[in-house]
Amino acid sequence: MADDMTLTGTRAIATVFGTDIVQVGVRFVLGAQEAEDAPVAAGGTDPLSKRGYEATVLGDAIVPDEVIEGVRWRHVWVSVEIPREQEELDVRFSCDHHGRVVHLAKDELRRLRDEFAARRLPIEADGGYDPWFRAHRATEAELAEQRRVQSSLPARPLFSVIVPLYHTPVDFFDEMAASVLQQTYDKFELILVNSTPGDADLAAAVAALAARDGRVRVVELERNLGITENTNAGIDVARGDFVAFFDHDDVLEPEILFHYAAGIARDPEVDLLYCDEDKLEDGRYVFPSFKPDFSLMLLETNNYVCHMLTVRRSLLNSLPRASAAYDGAQDHRLTLVASERLRHVFHARRILYHWRVSATSTAGNSEAKPESLEAGRRAIEEHVRRLGVPAHVENVPTMAHCYETILNKEAPMPGVGLMLMGTGVDSPRIGELAADGVEVRAVGHLASRAERVQAVNKAVRESACEYLVLSDGEVELPLPTDLLRRLYVVCVRDGVGVVGAKSVLPDGTKVGGAYAFTSDGPVLIDRYFPEGDHQARGYEVFPHEVSAVDGNCIMMRRDLLVDMGGIDAGMGRFWSIDLCLRAAGRGLSTVEVPMAMVKTTLDRTRMGCFTTADEALLLVDRANLMERWPEAFVSPSPYYSDVYDSQGYYGLDRKGAAI
Repeated sequence: MADDMTLTGTRAIATVFGTDIVQVGVRFVLGAQEAEDAPVAAGGTDPLSKRGYEATVLGDAIVPDEVIEGVRWRHVWVSVEIPREQEELDVRFSCDHHGRVVHLAKDELRRLRDEFAARRLPIEADGGYDPWFRAHRATEAELAEQRRVQSSLPARPLFSVIVPLYHTPVDFFDEMAASVLQQTYDKFELILVNSTPGDADLAAAVAALAARDGRVRVVELERNLGITENTNAGIDVARGDFVAFFDHDDVLEPEILFHYAAGIARDPEVDLLYCDEDKLEDGRYVFPSFKPDFSLMLLETNNYVCHMLTVRRSLLNSLPRASAAYDGAQDHRLTLVASERLRHVFHARRILYHWRVSATSTAGNSEAKPESLEAGRRAIEEHVRRLGVPAHVENVPTMAHCYETILNKEAPMPGVGLMLMGTGVDSPRIGELAADGVEVRAVGHLASRAERVQAVNKAVRESACEYLVLSDGEVELPLPTDLLRRLYVVCVRDGVGVVGAKSVLPDGTKVGGAYAFTSDGPVLIDRYFPEGDHQARGYEVFPHEVSAVDGNCIMMRRDLLVDMGGIDAGMGRFWSIDLCLRAAGRGLSTVEVPMAMVKTTLDRTRMGCFTTADEALLLVDRANLMERWPEAFVSPSPYYSDVYDSQGYYGLDRKGAAI
């Protein structure tokens, strides 16, 4: 067996199970009489112990040589899962008389592991965040300018900052209060609700502060009523146009109210405001949360809005009064209820809030307030039911304060049509899918994408189904009941236009789903993340709004797709992105649903083995997309902060470039 295979690439991916996935690609020339589908055998071996590991084929493609006519190259990628402690690895390939052993020595395997670890280091765990934040926070000159111009803002609302106090350590209290009173925007009142009047040191500090600053108002309670009712006591006396909710031991940046006031001045219909935040631990700033703009689907999985939630008082007064039943999740419940009635939301895209890590705070211990887990679940379930979605809500066992909305078993599914544009679905499989009560139309036998798109558009117009699933590529669809229910429970929502599944390779690593937009074009998010890696913010578990999704598996309402004129073949491989952007133009969001998964293989583009013609076509498709939607690729993304690595939600961009 000849050693005539050429190595085309390697990567090592750490899983959450104490193992690493090593993916290796090779290519070799097929002889004139060699079949293109001869089986490929592969495996991994520890060169020292001779222990063997099975290999999984991830992709297999035939590419003509661009110089020598008649010569064909066969490209193969395989995956081998090895223990984390494995120091070296041999990967064997064989096909007919072709063969190769790829040896990954200790240094090379360590380099591959380090490369992946650096790329997917969560920004929350980046040790360089503290100096980064200190270098990027507002300077004294900027704060002075805010103080100068704030009096001339076209709208100057009064903010009521409500702080329920409960045995607050006096040093924390002093720091918290000072961070409010030093705001660059001066039209506010600080309402201190003291539920522990018997705490003499705290009571004295509260009285002294109120005596020397007329902006401080005090509500003395006879006893602790719980966080919700303590907060209600502050709301009852608030005089502000907007009410802000601030925890008793946390700290604000001096510019937060200025940014809130400026946001309201720019848009008088803003009813709810929030900002980015981090944690304050032993004097260091850690674990930043660079939040997306308002994302209702994400809010229904966890309270990502979280701190310094600020609500227009007229809206707040119109909402049902909260009770102690929501203690621990009162802010989450309020944001959900407000979302059902509000007009516009303002997100201050700066770190303006510091959540102190302490023994009693959920900042350092998510189980510190166990009652909040059930309160949060109940608040979401009640919200979902008010929206008319026939679903219930369950806790995600491995992620505290995180939830999943699940379609009720008895909820009827509408008629769904599967429109399969890929070439990987055979006739028996089509029969299986159709037998599950789903209308199936497969057009993968047609030669070109333009022909397939034309056929699908015709089938869409003729279909009687209420919802459609469009699938392009070599996708292995599961029997659709579970897949469709996960997509449908999101797609049925008002305001949602396109819903996309996550696609994974046979070894479970992600290869398709959400796109982010950069000045260079669309970029797939979290490629090659392994199964079980839910990403620091849960974005590989939870449904969440995104800029666009790929076309491996998407769901839409049929009437919406028809009204939009169907798929545009001129967008080539980016037809799904074009659909998402057209839906956005109608005020409809695109949502990725990672728990809805389909399996696929590495295609020629993802294997890096496309021809010059393939590459030219890809460049044309990208150029056409960006020419049609230039603003999407130059405007700030509502979902991805510019501090993130352009490959995903990772990395601190210290110099304007991804690391």
